[in-house]
Amino acid sequence: MTSLKKIFILLLMVNVGGAMAKSIDISPDKLKCPPRIIRTCCAFGYDVKYWGVPFISNSEITAVDKLGHHQYLGNRNEGNGIIYSHRGGFVDIGHLRDQADWTVFLYEKIKLARGSRETMKLGYEAGVKKLLLNIPNDFSDDNALRLAAYIAYHLSLWHEIATWYGASTVPLLPERYSAFSVEDDFSNRLGIELATRAIKSDINFEEAMDFEIRAILDTLQAVQTEDETIAAMESVRNVWWTREKKLPNRGVLLQYSVPQFGIATPALLQVQDAIYKPYVIELLAETTENVSLDKYFSLRMRLNGKIPWQKIFPARIKRVVTQSDFKSLLEAVRSDIENKP
Repeated sequence: MTSLKKIFILLLMVNVGGAMAKSIDISPDKLKCPPRIIRTCCAFGYDVKYWGVPFISNSEITAVDKLGHHQYLGNRNEGNGIIYSHRGGFVDIGHLRDQADWTVFLYEKIKLARGSRETMKLGYEAGVKKLLLNIPNDFSDDNALRLAAYIAYHLSLWHEIATWYGASTVPLLPERYSAFSVEDDFSNRLGIELATRAIKSDINFEEAMDFEIRAILDTLQAVQTEDETIAAMESVRNVWWTREKKLPNRGVLLQYSVPQFGIATPALLQVQDAIYKPYVIELLAETTENVSLDKYFSLRMRLNGKIPWQKIFPARIKRVVTQSDFKSLLEAVRSDIENKP
């Protein structure tokens, strides 16, 4: 790390304290429910062609010096893409930013819901999504932040589950080719972790996210250039992904990562990174008083016909699932992968 960079980080850290941010500094009209997809998802791979479009390929790679300024709900100048890091593997900056924005949105809504029961519509994704909150009056800011992070993580899981079973933003354009790729879960959890730090700072959320993203990439020992990430991506071609198929064919991905609850460990290039200590992320599932966070919310999806809910839940009459069903849904995905032809 250069001396100038160290000075820059130290100066910023003076402003990043342990207290909760006095203001998220996002106007109420902007603090609305994020869309299902805030930023374009990066398909894993490099120079992968699209079916029927001969002159366009997927090459969503970025670099530390191209990240731009974080903006709540996104901006085309953010410079999103995939970066390789020696301690965190491949990091999808778009996924990271999306989950950070969901976390701050939920944090503000949870605080406003204290002392009440509230139902929020969260749009449509493989069915109608609703969030039911039951927040006591004395629910602390620390617990509100833990709960926001926990719900944001479940929403990220639901996106992967829904797209695995055929949900898509654009009709007739399936997104299954990008579901449960090796960088998704770690990038999602990293965004949530960075949002909790940004919310605790005493500078506004977007500026705090700029600092936190650059600081974590330094901690993860991210490579500095696009060429280095491309080289890392090429080193796992025909192992984790292939150029022999064209998007949106699900055959582009050869390696999947279906997450477990608890601690997330990144997928590293073992030959290159055996000397590095992986950066692990823990998902907190309890309040500071050791009460399960599931007590304070219910995330409910009324499913459409894409998810085979009767096969996964044969005794169920209604096509409704909640966060308590996610482990069964993830097991069904693992079974699909194991039995993939």
